[in-house]
Amino acid sequence: MSFRRVTRIYREESSRRSLTPLEPDFFEKLNLYLDDLESRLKEQQKEGGQSKTATLLRDEHQKACRKRDQIFRLRSRKIANLAASRAGGASVDLGPLTRPEIAMFEAIGELITDARAGIYGTGKPEPACETPRREISAPSRNVIIRVLEDIPSFAGVEGNYDLKKEDVTSLPRQVAKVLVKQGKAQEIQVE
Repeated sequence: MSFRRVTRIYREESSRRSLTPLEPDFFEKLNLYLDDLESRLKEQQKEGGQSKTATLLRDEHQKACRKRDQIFRLRSRKIANLAASRAGGASVDLGPLTRPEIAMFEAIGELITDARAGIYGTGKPEPACETPRREISAPSRNVIIRVLEDIPSFAGVEGNYDLKKEDVTSLPRQVAKVLVKQGKAQEIQVE
């Protein structure tokens, strides 16, 4: 592990809609790297206090810790969205996740499933009644909407969204439905 790799992973994660594939033990390796920097810094401080090497090690350690936190936050949002998708019945690829992230994904999915059961009042993760469905001749994954108010940036299954009032855009059906239900967007019917 190196600072260069941590920075590269951060850049990829912040610019991609999907999760950057990481090896299962990525965070363990990153923590070992940070521990090594801290040990080397302590050695330098014992020998000379505020040497140039100690300053460089301290800076690298602080920057790498910040990058680790940023990577975690970016990935956590994406993982939460994946867990919500799976709880809704979607198929999800867990290949890009690390071991601790798979555990997080499973825990979030269980919380969502349990919450849905409580909201439906059924004690089960399914609704107590059937919802009538419209017949659609050619199912579409996207819906065209007009944004009714500025919406703070948010992460979705297909990436990050930054929507402003009066934007007209095509969004995944699931995301569009939530925005319309909250009164933040209006669906545009295309004939």
